[in-house]
Amino acid sequence: MVSTDYHVPRALLDKYAKPGPRYTSYPTAPEWGDMDTAAAQQLYAANNPATAINPIALYVHLPYCEALCYYCGCNMKVSRNKAVMEPYLTALYREIEQVTATWAPQRQVTQMHWGGGTPSYLSAPQITALVAKIRQHVTFAEDAELSIEVHPSVTTPEHVAALQASGFNRLSMGVQDFNPEVQAAVNRHQTFEQTRDLVALART
Repeated sequence: MVSTDYHVPRALLDKYAKPGPRYTSYPTAPEWGDMDTAAAQQLYAANNPATAINPIALYVHLPYCEALCYYCGCNMKVSRNKAVMEPYLTALYREIEQVTATWAPQRQVTQMHWGGGTPSYLSAPQITALVAKIRQHVTFAEDAELSIEVHPSVTTPEHVAALQASGFNRLSMGVQDFNPEVQAAVNRHQTFEQTRDLVALART
C-alpha cells in the first residue's frame, strides 16, 4: 500500500514560491532589449574572438502547434496550416547564416535543443533539412547532445526516423496527466498508449 501523505519541506517552498524567469526563454526575458542588426552583430563578434575555443549550446525555437495547451506560457502560434512553417524556416535559415558567421570556427557545439511550440510540428523532411542547414555552418562535438521536445499525439515513426538519422539522441515529452477529464480541462490530449509506444520506438 502506498501512502498518499507527502509533506513538502518549508525551506523548499520558500525557495521556489517566488516569481522567476520562465525556463522556456533563453536567454531569459529580462536579458532582451531593443537592438538593431548592426548592434547585434557587434555583440556576437565581441563574444567570439578568433582564439575562442569554449563550446556552444544552441537553442532552436520552433513556435507552431496544432492546438493550444491551456497551461502554455511559451511564445507560440496555433495553426493547422502547416504551410506557415516554410516562411519561418526561410527566416530561420537566414538567421543561422548571420549568427554563425561571427563564431570562431574552432568552437564546437556540444548541445543543441529544439523547443517550441511543438518541434515535431515540422515534417520529417523539414527536420532533416534544418539539421543539414545547421551542420553546414557549425561543427558538432562527437559526443554532442541533440535534444528535442516532442508531443506523442503528433509525433510519427517518420519523425523519429528523421531525428535518429539527423543525430538526435534525446527526446523530451511532457505528461501532465493521463486522466481524460484533466486532459480535456487543459486541452492536452495524449493517451498512455501513445506515450508508451513513442518511448518504446525511440528506445529502439
